[in-house]
Formats: sequence, structure tokens, C-alpha cells
Amino acid sequence: MNLFKPENEFKVGWCPICNQGWQVIIMDADTGKLFVQCEECLSVWDNPRDLKMPQKALSNGIDLIEDVPPYEKIAKEGWEQYLITEVQENSSM
Repeated sequence: MNLFKPENEFKVGWCPICNQGWQVIIMDADTGKLFVQCEECLSVWDNPRDLKMPQKALSNGIDLIEDVPPYEKIAKEGWEQYLITEVQENSSM
């Protein structure tokens, strides 16, 4: 059973900087490195453990060529624990 909604698959939090956008896992297409980025203000974090710390955000002007990472890469990095699942979303209502 897939607990992820397709449109929410890689959401990990709500941006503490702009308070207007979801933080999602993205991949730099050039390097394959994973990042977390706010969909609205484009702030970027190196690691999802720092999501709630605005001071840990990298400059939103970094040159990323964004790509959607495969789930396997997210799991290999150990970041799947941060993913928001449908069950978690429903339990917070």
C-alpha cells in the first residue's frame, strides 16, 4: 500500500521562513545531491533535520538545476523518515 499521495510524495515540512510553501526534497540534476527546498520562497536546506531552523537555510540564490529524485535515492540517504505521509496528514487534522 502506498501511503504517499503523488502530489505530496516528497513533502517534508512547511517553510518556517515564508510560512507560505511546502518544503520538498529535490535533487540537483548536475551532481545528484539531495536538498530540501521551499516551493514558494526557494530557500534551500542541506538536510531535512534542519527544516525548522531558518538560520540553517542556504542562500535561495544557489544555482540548482532541480530534478525530482527517485524514491530509492531518498531512502538510501535515510531521508524517507522525514516524508509526510497521508496517514500523518490525516492524523494532524
